[in-house]
Amino acid sequence: MHSRKKLFILGFLVLTTMGVSFGYYEDDLYCHIEDNNIKISLNKHDGGKCTEYVKYLEQKMKVVYKDILTIQGYINKRQDAGYWRPIKEEKMRLLNNLQKRRLNILINMRTFENNLLAKFKELFLAKIQTQKEKLEKAIITIDALSGTSESSKAGIEKYSQLAKDTLNTIRGIENAKTFTRFNKIVKDYLYFTKQLEGK
Repeated sequence: MHSRKKLFILGFLVLTTMGVSFGYYEDDLYCHIEDNNIKISLNKHDGGKCTEYVKYLEQKMKVVYKDILTIQGYINKRQDAGYWRPIKEEKMRLLNNLQKRRLNILINMRTFENNLLAKFKELFLAKIQTQKEKLEKAIITIDALSGTSESSKAGIEKYSQLAKDTLNTIRGIENAKTFTRFNKIVKDYLYFTKQLEGK
């Protein structure tokens, strides 16, 4: 019973994580692998696609897991259990090794993409830093104004709101954790910036 439960948990962990998307640029990442050392790059001349390595390992894992289930069936029926147990243990070690290799690639892919996102954010935020400071000063100035005529008040309030919305998108860019989120907020930022230019 203990073996069946262990196999069920192992199978669940193996099969439910296969084919899961782990990043925005995962299809554009290339892996150069030597032993346990992995070099990730956006350059296709630096190895094969990382996703292809992952898919290959997942296919192997499925085959090995099916073998383990078949062998466990023989053991449960007490068909030469002494013969099958060492083979099962060997298959289990192989499955664990394949899973470690797969996770190692995925972790390196995620680390590479996180570092890439951090660099994108750094460059983008440096480029718009001056605008951010101007908007912050403009909002302080607008908030300090009082006694503005009703005719110009609506226009000032609209500009103030656009400035605040733009600053909020900049803060969103600073806090973005994924490329999907980063790209969406950058589009929002460009939209608000365009609106501000028309004021």
